[in-house]
Amino acid sequence: MAWLPLVLCWLALADDPASPRPAFDARLADLPKLRAPGAPAARPAAVSSETEPAEYPVEAAARSTQVFLLPPGPRTVTALRVVPTPATADAWRAARLRLTWDDDDPDPARAGVDIPLGLAFGRADGLPPLSSLAVGAEGSAWVNRFPMPYRTRALLRIDADAPLQGRIRLQTARGVEPDAGYFRGTVWSSRPAAGPVGEAARGRLAGLFLVAEGPDGLSRFVRGGRLLIDGKAARSLSDILGDADPADGGPGSVRGEVTAAGDRPRAGAFRWLVGDPVAFERSFAVEVSGGSTAVVLWYSDRPAPGRGGGR
Repeated sequence: MAWLPLVLCWLALADDPASPRPAFDARLADLPKLRAPGAPAARPAAVSSETEPAEYPVEAAARSTQVFLLPPGPRTVTALRVVPTPATADAWRAARLRLTWDDDDPDPARAGVDIPLGLAFGRADGLPPLSSLAVGAEGSAWVNRFPMPYRTRALLRIDADAPLQGRIRLQTARGVEPDAGYFRGTVWSSRPAAGPVGEAARGRLAGLFLVAEGPDGLSRFVRGGRLLIDGKAARSLSDILGDADPADGGPGSVRGEVTAAGDRPRAGAFRWLVGDPVAFERSFAVEVSGGSTAVVLWYSDRPAPGRGGGR
């Protein structure tokens, strides 16, 4: 790790009454649990109902890598927020976010989450930001509310081509449910010979965010995609995404669409599988094609590709 600076400290903050911290939403809290639907919990809830804040100031030069050590585990991140300065918001959106679970090596190959930072917060180039249950905005902060459990330690890494200035804020709860999987995420972008997104592991698909060139491009992208569970075709992406309901487009939404017209029309669709995550026992794969981008989020018994959880 000598080749990268590592921020070893974290700053705990007193709760600020002027900055409300929403309670951990029960609709999201069940997403990491890998037990079969309807099966009893292994033991009473192990995650504290109280959350603790932590904050990391960021001021980075162009072509920089920042690595932050998160509060010690066992712990569950209940909200991850980025507060960029207005002048560096575009640079934050274009940066790369990597999260590493139960490991102290910031090598990108060991990251369990590896996504363009803006997409992790529902912000795609040329589209209005998402406003939904799992990702959205709180004032000037971008927020991701997917639960992120880890048992010993966690690293947050940001790689940026342009200067960054702002803050990273966490809300965490002490403890991890015994059957909790690790939060995982990756992005598929069309390129020659791009293969499917997936993993050989046990887990649950938690969400999709698809972006394409205009509504017609998005429709073709969705129609041409499918989900494979344990090696067998399970559902089409059209079935998973469903038809966006105009009444389901506010901050509490679990699915929806966003569009932008103009010289470069863009369109996006998302679905957070709250209440009905798609379970897999051995593997899953999302097969897509076309000139588009797909963010795939899931929970796995593996903290990173090819690495067992050791639980």
